[in-house]
Amino acid sequence: MRRYHITVGAKTTVNGTVLTGYAYSTINGQAMAREGDEVDCPECDSTGVIVCDGPHLVDLLDGRPAALDGDLCSCKCDPPPRLIANQNLRCQLFDDVAPRPRVTAQPAAPTARHPVAEPRPSSVTPAPAPNRPTSTFAPLPGQVCENLWREYQQRA
Repeated sequence: MRRYHITVGAKTTVNGTVLTGYAYSTINGQAMAREGDEVDCPECDSTGVIVCDGPHLVDLLDGRPAALDGDLCSCKCDPPPRLIANQNLRCQLFDDVAPRPRVTAQPAAPTARHPVAEPRPSSVTPAPAPNRPTSTFAPLPGQVCENLWREYQQRA
């Protein structure tokens, strides 16, 4: 699925017009619109703002996501009108993206991270722990490496 970028002058489904955009990024000389840019809406006689809706790749223009074909105009209209791209040179490409369901997230049931170990037969006894000497060295600054070396020598 291709979603084309929105530029200043693009229309909405109710014949609104995108008014503002990011002048430092243009397509065919028209500033690219971003989330939060203004849209004139003649249907409800107000000025709305662009709200991103649907899949978007990370494409930030001065810290704000680029507006794409199908994004919303948040104005007084109900339902909100959608933006219609007025260019076909620059787009974002998505692989068969299904629309996101609008449901409230439920806490997931905990899942085991490791497979459950099967019980051992009672005839199996664990091996005894090796007899290791305990260290009597004090970990004072400057002596840490020396103490580690002594512990290594005792084990060897």
